[in-house]
Amino acid sequence: IDSNGILWSSGQNRNHVLRLDPSTNPPTITTIDLGHFSYGMGIDYLGHLFISGWTDSKLTRIDIETGTKDWTKDGPYKARGVVCTDDNDVWIASTEYDKVYRYDNNGNLKTEIDVGDGPTGVAVDSEGKVWVCNINDDYIERIHPGNNTVELWKSIVGSNGHYTYSDMTGIVARTVTTKIGSWTTVIDSQSSQTHWGAVYWNSEEPAGTSLIAKARSSDDQSNWSAWEDVANGDIVGSALIGRYLQVETTFQIFYGEVSPILYDLTAQVVLVGEEFGDSSFYDKPGTAYVASGALVSGAIPVDIATRFAKGIQLSWSAVEPTNTSVDFQIEYSNDGGLNWQLIPDTDLVGNSIGLDTDPIDVSSVGIKYEQIRLIVNLSAESETVFPQLQDWTITLYSRKYAEPGVMVTVGIAESPWD
Repeated sequence: IDSNGILWSSGQNRNHVLRLDPSTNPPTITTIDLGHFSYGMGIDYLGHLFISGWTDSKLTRIDIETGTKDWTKDGPYKARGVVCTDDNDVWIASTEYDKVYRYDNNGNLKTEIDVGDGPTGVAVDSEGKVWVCNINDDYIERIHPGNNTVELWKSIVGSNGHYTYSDMTGIVARTVTTKIGSWTTVIDSQSSQTHWGAVYWNSEEPAGTSLIAKARSSDDQSNWSAWEDVANGDIVGSALIGRYLQVETTFQIFYGEVSPILYDLTAQVVLVGEEFGDSSFYDKPGTAYVASGALVSGAIPVDIATRFAKGIQLSWSAVEPTNTSVDFQIEYSNDGGLNWQLIPDTDLVGNSIGLDTDPIDVSSVGIKYEQIRLIVNLSAESETVFPQLQDWTITLYSRKYAEPGVMVTVGIAESPWD
């Protein structure tokens, strides 16, 4: 199947190839006379179809856009499988002579390569190397196009030979027929049992293209969780826990020639700590009313995160009815959490009186301090309405081209009035 969705079929001793266009109803079917036996077929990246001639020792090139024959030239005897590398050279397996023949795109012979007993099929892998399978022995071989030599032999014991001249690696289906490719990266959080948050990216997806992603996690890069589909900006599944996060992005062109582009990809880490303490709006629930109170977060380690951070931001979601307020202060500890003090205003302007503008740039906390924690001050002028802190997030930013590097600490506020 070519890049236009046209299906080509070998007519063998009918000495033609069949062209089927499924875009019409009914499909349009034509045949193109070759003047020789039609056996294996291969598609290049220039819009050509090549057909081997089996015992007629011929090679034909067809223009897939016009559906016409460009030329027929002499080829190897008993030629079967045909494949094209990304330089648009043509590789043909000859069962009779135990060779693979390499031609340029105009049908000029470049070299002959000795392989195993009775080669039938040739295919190209993702590294551009040519694989050969033999019908008269158990071996498959890999040819390096850079030096035209067999660099690898593998015996599939008990297979009794391999008869195929199809796209056995799938490279034609992936790069010509469907135009699909992928980019995979592994992100190291540097901490085992890491809870991964959201994955998001910036991309360009022209009409007729798509870019999708999936992710999995591991603590050792040997035992991985199941793959999970990932939507841009959405929180990943709760099963993605481990030091490493592997993200695979898949690019596809459905029509046209313009590819989608991934500009960057970012992952988030959720550092799971203690929940906020209880509110002190009431001395005891249902007794004396207190007009203000505070919530205190668990300790948040910043020593590991600072290795990534280019900027740090505090943000939150809160409900603040009229005559109520929510503001933050940040404390630090450099003795393992035994003693806590407010970060001075010289490092975080306004911290002494409380920060109430969301978001807040708190990049300075990653420079001097081993641990931080949040003090959330809540106040109300009436016992009939109360502010509610719904969640808070500290985001540590670090972005590189096509490499993820964002860690995030997330906390959820809990209080009696919720």
